[in-house]
Amino acid sequence: MKGLAKGIGVLLFLFILSRIDLGALLGLLGRVNLPLLAVGLFLAVPMVVLKALRWHFFLDRVGVGIGRGEALALYASGLFLGPATPGRLGEFIRVFYLAERGHPVGTVFYTAFIDRFIDVVALLTIATVGIVFHPARFRVFLLPFLGGGILAVVFLVLLCRPSAGIEGFLRRIVAGVLPERTNERLDRVYAEFRTGLGTLDVFTFFGAFLVTMLCWGIYFYEVELFARSLGLSIPFSYLTTVTAIATTLGLIPVTIFGLGTRDAVFFLFLGEVHVPRESAEALSLVILLWNLFIVALAFPAWQWAAEHYALDEILRRWKERWRPSGKAS
Repeated sequence: MKGLAKGIGVLLFLFILSRIDLGALLGLLGRVNLPLLAVGLFLAVPMVVLKALRWHFFLDRVGVGIGRGEALALYASGLFLGPATPGRLGEFIRVFYLAERGHPVGTVFYTAFIDRFIDVVALLTIATVGIVFHPARFRVFLLPFLGGGILAVVFLVLLCRPSAGIEGFLRRIVAGVLPERTNERLDRVYAEFRTGLGTLDVFTFFGAFLVTMLCWGIYFYEVELFARSLGLSIPFSYLTTVTAIATTLGLIPVTIFGLGTRDAVFFLFLGEVHVPRESAEALSLVILLWNLFIVALAFPAWQWAAEHYALDEILRRWKERWRPSGKAS
């Protein structure tokens, strides 16, 4: 079923290709401004470094003492695995690495969870603000994104001041990283998660949120450079809104690298500002190249982490550790 779901994105991509002039598309890609393209690609490096430092900040807050270089390597290893997994859950591989070094599973999971949560909240904020400023063109997205933003704020409040109901919900979130579990182990992991959550205050959250907004700002500037490299002149606020919507929809586990969902959003909404279909698809393909570029940069970190932490042995031990221990009847 997972493979079938991801096939939706591929089918969308193939459908869009069938609706455009492939010769014109190849011509556009062949005339791309290489210096602008290169600058846009390599701006991914400071963005990834900032995100890794943000995660290191959360690790430091909960007392997980690893160096910034190691945090960067572990973060990058997750970027290599993430795109191949539903909802980019593969990025949580860093939790397993640190847990095998004796750090509490729940506490480390908290750092990865809140790191990813802030990423999504910031993206929703940018998309919602853009939709509000362009209501005529994005009316269909206004309620879903505004509702999603409100739910995110409510969830954050409940996260920090949980009731009995939210306690049960949080337990199910923590349980998501454990293939097979016992109540005692789950209780311990959840208690560790709550310990980590206890380090989150307003200043910590908003400091990390501002860093995240800076990271997204770098990304949207990269997309602007990619558009200019293809000879496109699109208002920055409009392009940012379209890209933020496409990126948010790309989190739905029906695609890899946003393939299909991003193409569809660009196909529909860039035409509203008179961007030809072939140019919209060319921009989407350049962003796909950017994703592949990050994966290529992250591959050495993945190799290092897999060898340094003995990934094969980790997976074997986790399967044994969480295997059901029921007795034969």
